[in-house]
Amino acid sequence: MSTSPAPPTAEDTALTLAPRQDLGSARRLRDWFLAQSGDVTVDATAVEIVTTPALQVLLAGTDHVRSQGGSVEIRCPSAAFTRCLADLGCTVDRLTKGAQPVGGV
Repeated sequence: MSTSPAPPTAEDTALTLAPRQDLGSARRLRDWFLAQSGDVTVDATAVEIVTTPALQVLLAGTDHVRSQGGSVEIRCPSAAFTRCLADLGCTVDRLTKGAQPVGGV
């Protein structure tokens, strides 16, 4: 007899990012995003640096969540988090809403 896994709790669907988001944190981010099946919250309050590998996983992970019908909230993005995204050509809106058409099409 098998039992269904318990539904995720708020703690399961929320992730607090460490101050440094880099290649070393990319695998943990990937695994967490792949385990999600609904709405998620990413707390970016403490983030001081985001490198390209971590941003790539954040982009793919947030796209994955939305493709499964979930929504993404980036809670309290630090100024450093927002600046790092901008330096890498990204925005918080891109993470939460996905790629938007250029030119209002």
